[in-house]
Amino acid sequence: MILGGKILISHQVRNIAESILTFSEQLPDHNFEGQAELEDLLITSSLPQILTVIGKTGSGKSSTLNALAHEPFCTTTDGKPTLTRWQFEPTPEPHTHEWIESKFFPADILINLEFWDTIGLEKPNAIQRLKHIIPKSDVILGIISSIEENQDDLWNYIQTFDEKLLSKLVLIITHTDQISQDQLIILKNGIRLKSKALLGIQLPLFHISGDSVDSSQSLATLESFIQEILINSSNEKGYTLQLIEESNKLVHKQQNILQNQNRLAHLDAGFMVGIDREIDNLQKQIERQVQESVGLYTDEFAGLIPRLGKKVSRQFGSFLSPRRTMILHRLTPVINDWFFELVRQRIEYHFERFSKELLIACEGHWNQVRPRIKEQLQCDIGDFDRESLHKSFLKYQDRLGKSTYKPIQKLRIKKMISSLFKEQKRMQTLQLMIVFLLMIIAGIFGQLDEQHAAFFFVSLALGIWAISSISLLWARHRASKRIIKSLHKSKPIIAHQLAEPIQINMISGLTDYRMMYKNIKGQLAIGNEHLAPLLKRNNNLYFQISALMRTFK
Repeated sequence: MILGGKILISHQVRNIAESILTFSEQLPDHNFEGQAELEDLLITSSLPQILTVIGKTGSGKSSTLNALAHEPFCTTTDGKPTLTRWQFEPTPEPHTHEWIESKFFPADILINLEFWDTIGLEKPNAIQRLKHIIPKSDVILGIISSIEENQDDLWNYIQTFDEKLLSKLVLIITHTDQISQDQLIILKNGIRLKSKALLGIQLPLFHISGDSVDSSQSLATLESFIQEILINSSNEKGYTLQLIEESNKLVHKQQNILQNQNRLAHLDAGFMVGIDREIDNLQKQIERQVQESVGLYTDEFAGLIPRLGKKVSRQFGSFLSPRRTMILHRLTPVINDWFFELVRQRIEYHFERFSKELLIACEGHWNQVRPRIKEQLQCDIGDFDRESLHKSFLKYQDRLGKSTYKPIQKLRIKKMISSLFKEQKRMQTLQLMIVFLLMIIAGIFGQLDEQHAAFFFVSLALGIWAISSISLLWARHRASKRIIKSLHKSKPIIAHQLAEPIQINMISGLTDYRMMYKNIKGQLAIGNEHLAPLLKRNNNLYFQISALMRTFK
């Protein structure tokens, strides 16, 4: 299903921004400049993205929206001069134009998107009314019916688009179940040529068929393409970077206020600041290890690729076999899941080793700080809570293992393995058919008492079977090399995709250790009781937003 709106913004960025705003409410004596801007930005970035369909009346605009939603909620227009805005739930403010009608339907896809179903381009005032929604759209779908020859209204309208709008435009051919495959190919070629001639570019072109199998494949490809446009549109608006920058400004202002209050209170906070600095130094060491860890994990991934190649090639079998040929197509998901689990286990294994080293470092630091705190602040922080911190590390270890699924899926390993198996299955099926045909011919000659001829065809069938079995060795070798060669180029992709989760999970572990000092700050002077938890919370937010700024820089 297509995702849009706030789903496209990292939940970590959004959560930290919301946490910083919540923290401002705990400081009621101060009105922070920029707080309102951050609140407005959070609301704006949470709005659903807009998907609009355009085309002639009866071209299949409403049917296309139903297909994308996987629910038949969008009814065709009844000829009224109106634009129909489909939303997940009613909004308190009606639209200002009487010819724009808002409708509501609880389809899951409408949580993150707005669907705009428009009047036919041949209608009076259609272009005038479309100007209110087209510039705001994140995706524009131009619908072309395969059974309607005249599409001049659509092409004339598209020619008025600027370069930015053309980058959001996708052409979709409908009603293709009513024409032959050859006619569809001719129609597609004609549309591409016209797009090149009129616009100077070749617009993305898809078709939706009435056939259940073909339709599902075409629709999945279309949904994937629309998702990429939505992501690009979200990136163009820069919501993620704006949220990080505004959150960083606000948390620094909060920090300055709290530090000034701390100094004015004349509390013995210098000692605790020293401890924070010691933890900061430990954090800097961890950050230096992040890049090394990314390299280690990507090298580990590269080391597992030959195992994947061998695993795939072994599925071809050692000799020509009907049974092996029949089950080849069922092995793709099994091998794909096996490889993901293998990568996940290795990444979790390395992170576990890192966690043990960090746990030892934290415990050593705790034991060094404990006597100093007892002497300086006349309080005992107790023994190091190793079990609690270890549980936190296990949580981050599991989260990091799961985060490997997305970059591995982007490599399309499953599609590549499926292609290899299909090629091999066609070859082995052909070879088996030849062998069986020769055996049948031999049997016929045997029935006619032509023993020499029967023996010849049996020998020929066995020879072909033997040669085909031997050729499997070359096919296995070639398949393994093909996988290794293709996936070895993917190391930069894996490194880029894993950098963010590795850094966030490593820093989160140290943040949990820093939070263990909350009991110390709680035992400072009575005048500092209200300030200590605020300082702790502000420090946590500061380090979290700092980590995000380094990640998205």
